[in-house]
Amino acid sequence: MSWSSAPVLWPSAGLPVMDADASYRIDGGRVDTVRRHDRHARTTTIARGATMPSAPDAPTGKELLEVRSRVAIVDTDASGLIYYGAPYRWAEAVFSAWWAEIGHPLGAMFQTGWASPCVHSEAEYRGALVADDPLRLSLRTGHVGRTSFGFDVWIYRGDEDTPRVVTRSRHVHGKMSAVGDPTAGFSPQPLPGWLVEALS
Repeated sequence: MSWSSAPVLWPSAGLPVMDADASYRIDGGRVDTVRRHDRHARTTTIARGATMPSAPDAPTGKELLEVRSRVAIVDTDASGLIYYGAPYRWAEAVFSAWWAEIGHPLGAMFQTGWASPCVHSEAEYRGALVADDPLRLSLRTGHVGRTSFGFDVWIYRGDEDTPRVVTRSRHVHGKMSAVGDPTAGFSPQPLPGWLVEALS
């Protein structure tokens, strides 16, 4: 069971909208208790029993890249814990490094009109991380389809076996209508063989 103070928003799933001013006690993938905090330090239960989407307990998919880093002060908020958006920045850094490692850096792809924009992302906060904590980020293959694919980034504190955060993103591969102008339009295309091979 763990407490999380990160914002959790699932309005499309018919679940209550939860915000950053609340704490969530998670028990077996379900919201056991949600407490909303106001400036008078009152605590109120606002939801109980909502089913939460959850990453599996063990990584799945091929490990594509592992990167070691450290939690920087800029990645924390006033509480001393990581800011909820920091894992997205870490995941993007690992994602970009992987593209470069396989010989297709994102900048070069954009210059030729190809891109793999993210169409969905989410993060699950399973444990606390604070400034100067050592990080081990494991980029793994998620979904692989005809025109889309996914990445999971399992974020561990040092050499621990249990992740503190898991991010998931889904991307569509395709061609931009005008090179250098992502607002001009985008056409999904089948994943090229080199990308399927790198993800498999």
